[in-house]
Amino acid sequence: MKLPTLTRLPKYKRFTFEPRYYDPIKEEVEVKERSARRMLSGRQSPEATAEQMEIMKERISGSFKRKATEGKRSFLIQAIIAVGLTLLFLAILKL
Repeated sequence: MKLPTLTRLPKYKRFTFEPRYYDPIKEEVEVKERSARRMLSGRQSPEATAEQMEIMKERISGSFKRKATEGKRSFLIQAIIAVGLTLLFLAILKL
């Protein structure tokens, strides 16, 4: 048996959330492909379009390779800084 109350108790509501995933690299590739297809759609020669598509594919893959080497380079710099700070900290502790 429920007792009457002056305040209303909250009813629990179920929270539904559908996550959306965003991949910036995939988005960038899709934009470049769309612009490349739009640019090439005006040309009549299928050989020229095939050559242009190959050039664009190489340019896109080249940018991915550049980003990968930049990532390795930044990791190396971070590792050097971490080792330097560790040595500095140990030197200060020995004083």
